[in-house]
Amino acid sequence: MAHDDDNTEDLQVLAATATEKAEEMVRRADQLMAEFQQLNDLRQARGLVPVAAGQRSLRQVAGSEHAIFHKHLQDLQGSADDDDDARKADLVKRLGVSLRCSNLPALEATWGVVKRCRGLESLVFAFSRHPAFGACSICKRPPPRGPPDGGAVTGTKPRRKKCPPKNRQDPADLARVDAVVEGGTEWVRVLGISERSLLMHMAQGGWDWGAEEGEREREEEEDDDADCDVSVAVTVRQLVEAARANRHDYRVPRVHVVLTRVAEGRDAEIDRLIRLLRRGAGAGAGAEVEVVVDCAGSAFLAAPPPPADEALRNLTDDGRLWGLTPTVNLDCTVLVTLASDVTHGRVEVRPWHSRETARQVVDELEQGSTLVRFLYPALRGRRLVCTRAAARRFGEIVDTIATPTEAARAAIIMGNPLSGPSGMSSPALVAELQTLSEHTVDPDLLFPIEVVDAKSPADDIESYIRSGRLPQVAAPVLAEMSELNRDSHLYGWVQGVTTVTANLSLAKQIARLVEEHRTSDDEAGPKVWVHPVTRALAAKEKRIDEATP
Repeated sequence: MAHDDDNTEDLQVLAATATEKAEEMVRRADQLMAEFQQLNDLRQARGLVPVAAGQRSLRQVAGSEHAIFHKHLQDLQGSADDDDDARKADLVKRLGVSLRCSNLPALEATWGVVKRCRGLESLVFAFSRHPAFGACSICKRPPPRGPPDGGAVTGTKPRRKKCPPKNRQDPADLARVDAVVEGGTEWVRVLGISERSLLMHMAQGGWDWGAEEGEREREEEEDDDADCDVSVAVTVRQLVEAARANRHDYRVPRVHVVLTRVAEGRDAEIDRLIRLLRRGAGAGAGAEVEVVVDCAGSAFLAAPPPPADEALRNLTDDGRLWGLTPTVNLDCTVLVTLASDVTHGRVEVRPWHSRETARQVVDELEQGSTLVRFLYPALRGRRLVCTRAAARRFGEIVDTIATPTEAARAAIIMGNPLSGPSGMSSPALVAELQTLSEHTVDPDLLFPIEVVDAKSPADDIESYIRSGRLPQVAAPVLAEMSELNRDSHLYGWVQGVTTVTANLSLAKQIARLVEEHRTSDDEAGPKVWVHPVTRALAAKEKRIDEATP
């Protein structure tokens, strides 16, 4: 009888401990979901897309874990006064199974790594290893044949290879990253494998144990790293291939691998493997990819993540603004946006408005001022210029269709206010613009916009290429543009300044043409910052409001 009492007491202790553990897991899941919601709120407050790509799936994992352990908690609490020891034992056993199978610790570890970063672009993203142009290491197709000069200056397009479309690619052809940070320039992959498991994987992958000292000294010169089938090496090799195939702003992203449960310096064979990972794990020829590997105890992981408020502020720091130059070149689409009635206040949809303009009016009312959310932060504190051709086209649009208030704003931003003297200071012009806007005009905008000369004849482009001021890829890229767009982007490219545009399709075309025609891995296209929305002038009655800059 005493033995049964002891068993009952032991079971009560186990049940109480299990209840505490379930409560802890519920709190941890709650904390994760709360931080994801804070991230959403902060992104929205800063004018970013409220939910970072991939974040919803992580929130669903946290929510699922919360539901599982909340159910365990309810069952355990409901059995507290139950005399059925068998049921209690079963509940404790089931909780143990859930704890062993839980994804919550891995999710917390990944999120802890992400919180050490800044400029979050996306979470849990899969990149294709198939490049859009050039040789494909997966399909084993040679690069397309081109003319003797590579088609770089003449504008001849190389034939595109036939890799499978994205929606039909094998999952093995994708490389998964846990986060894209630093404004898109860095990919983070968190690997929670333990040292013991890693050693087992090394054995299964045919690791060359006990290499001679002389062989270790020749590691940097070896070409057979691609033969390593250790799982983490395969993962890194695929990430490097995907990074080469998915450039960001013409450059290959950095690959940051974090081994949260593997320490460097404790096992010579693991250290050899880590050195191999930092060399790209034998990803083969191609653009050089920087691979950073941080292990447990590294400077990156030694300190805990910043407090949640600070970490979330860092993550919502808009990385798209980091590459903007001190001088920015505004194309005609942005000049129109700065003057439009649609962007500066409430506009009533009129019968003469096109369907697109009506949609823009509704978007501004429902989503808030795009000037305040997107454009002003990109322009504030920077010297503002536009080419003479862009200013001339802007003037033609204003003269043809602008409302009186749009014409007045156009005059202000160009330094010729209709109601004030010429030569007004930036603060005075901002104050003048504020009288014509329902939204707060950023006081650090440096009006007036300075008009600069830009030459765009074909012979000038060739001379810029010969002198090294433009790369060879510039000729085919610029050849595809209209005269007005070529004028603006040529100026920005030659001067090395960012061109700000609302023409997303043109920006994508430029990026595509650079990749299609590049003659070396180091070639880069013009610096372009895209205002994420297009806005037209509200326009006068009975006039077409879709004049295209």
